[in-house]
Amino acid sequence: MIRSIIIIILASLLQPYVVLFPMTGLSSACPDCWIIEQTFPSIVLYLILPLCVLYILTQLLKLKPILKSILLVAYFIPVSFIKLTVPIFKDRIAAWSTYNDNEIWDEAVLQATPTLVLLSLGFMLAIFYVNNKPKIKD
Repeated sequence: MIRSIIIIILASLLQPYVVLFPMTGLSSACPDCWIIEQTFPSIVLYLILPLCVLYILTQLLKLKPILKSILLVAYFIPVSFIKLTVPIFKDRIAAWSTYNDNEIWDEAVLQATPTLVLLSLGFMLAIFYVNNKPKIKD
């Protein structure tokens, strides 16, 4: 269980870096801030805490490892995109240009999809692997 929680925390903390890797720029709100400084409260509130609660719930319900992984990723993808990727894109890319709201969403989806898919796939496989290991009996 602890290993799964660590995977959840790592995937959540890496999300802004990995997903926005091709489009990192200076923040318009705080040019000297790192991405983690801007996103840490959102990461904890929208990803780490809910994903940990969801994981514990799936443990209590004794769901199969593949179902646990799918449920966690089904939450992770849309929430991380809406609560992290789009706001950071607005602040670090769109603020320095002339994007309208529709273009912000279009560009954020277009640029973040490949890396978000890779991160989510790695997250899902790691959770599945950790939860699918046979238990060693003494």
